[in-house]
Amino acid sequence: MASSPSELANTLASLGPAGLKPYIVANNRFLWPFWCELIPDYLFCWQELTEVPIQSDGTFNAEICFWCPEDFPDLYFEVVQNLDGVETEIYDPQIACSTFYDYDGTESVDIVIDDPRAVACQPTQNPGPDYLYVWPTAIGNVDLGNVNGLETGGGPALGEVTVTGPGGNPENAAWGGTLSLQMQFHPDLQANNIRYYRWSYQFADEASPTPIRATVTHRYQTITVSGSIITIHLNPVTFGPQLVSGPSNPGGTTNLFAIPDPTLPWIDINDPLDRPFAYFDSTELLTPGKSGLCTLILELFDGDGKFVPCNNPRSSSTIGDQPSDPAGPGAFTYILPQIGGPPNTYTNAPMFNITDHGRLTFQVLVDNRPTVAQLPGVSTPLGSTATDPCGVLHYSSGSDNVEIDYVAFQPGNFVDWSLTVSRGISGVVAEIVPPAPATGTSAGSPGSPVPFNNSASALLGPCLQAAFAVNLYCRARITNGYGQQSQYDSSQTIAFALLHP
Repeated sequence: MASSPSELANTLASLGPAGLKPYIVANNRFLWPFWCELIPDYLFCWQELTEVPIQSDGTFNAEICFWCPEDFPDLYFEVVQNLDGVETEIYDPQIACSTFYDYDGTESVDIVIDDPRAVACQPTQNPGPDYLYVWPTAIGNVDLGNVNGLETGGGPALGEVTVTGPGGNPENAAWGGTLSLQMQFHPDLQANNIRYYRWSYQFADEASPTPIRATVTHRYQTITVSGSIITIHLNPVTFGPQLVSGPSNPGGTTNLFAIPDPTLPWIDINDPLDRPFAYFDSTELLTPGKSGLCTLILELFDGDGKFVPCNNPRSSSTIGDQPSDPAGPGAFTYILPQIGGPPNTYTNAPMFNITDHGRLTFQVLVDNRPTVAQLPGVSTPLGSTATDPCGVLHYSSGSDNVEIDYVAFQPGNFVDWSLTVSRGISGVVAEIVPPAPATGTSAGSPGSPVPFNNSASALLGPCLQAAFAVNLYCRARITNGYGQQSQYDSSQTIAFALLHP
């Protein structure tokens, strides 16, 4: 085996046909990135050995006859699923970089499939309590335990969320865009006539809650077997919104969503299609989007659409409560993530999160305001781009100050920004980038820029005169739980030249 890429290149050049394949296989750790690019599929001569079904646990077994004991076969795998009667190829990577060369059968073959059409094994719930519960678990892929003040309603950065920022470092962010609310239900809720749920929201400047009305549709799978053909059927079920009424509630209740039937094999292969139970558009369809502290409200209903209270201890809050709500304890408990505990652990929702009539509430900080990146101008003691918009500036000595004015702004300070100055083709000669003190803080504001000062000699380096580009990028610290909301990012680029009179 080669010890370096240079040794590998020298040896390959000297090998004859007989020794080429063994040497390539032995050094695949160096070569595999190049095979995909250099060897197209049509150059391979291959023969299908067998077809085997994938079992319910996602594994497969295949007996392969090693007909050439002195040379183990090179094995390549494709995966096909029959989706509603259509043979669908869900795994067919390039042969060169996905072949198991000289496979001797001593190790298992692991195939990772990322085709969104693929139907995976059935999802399993997090372990919950043995009593009836409803568990709001996450927004997108961010555990609710990362929301500051989730179960206290106080403390610094209330409603902000801790997420992983660039470089893997934790950072506080605001929520924005469409928030996908994840939940988990005890399987016996429906058997106890707890059949529907409803989410609502209320910003701090609003007088009453607004029900979340976006349609929620999940899918379950059924499988038919005909001989050796396994066909997977995906069956959509719309949970709501719907009007639910009954003998005890003839007028009905609007905007309710069905709790999923626990006996059906629900799939979890396309997020945010198959997992969320509500889609909260935090912008309220406004431009710029809605911003501020927002209370999310969850309530449960029976088969007639009548409100069902929880049995958690209650606070004096009445947000979302109605005069007709029953006052007694209910049959189920709201649980929330255990703050500071291991992932997927829970605790009964404390009094702070429960209204007087038995609804669940918690607060999130929403900020849909975009960042602002501005480069108003550059100046030297002998001129500025305000008087010469062509950007040709003069300096008299290397000690002259070159002032670059800039604004990196977001009203809530949910912004990371970087500023670079590049000279000609020499690259960056001056910069402000994280982890500078500016990280997570605005610099200046529209109409009130701040200066970035450098001496002419520091920018010019060995040059007597040169052209420069200034690049400013502002990244919004705003997330929807799946990823940073780049639609709120901004940038600007300007150019100038320094000339000696």
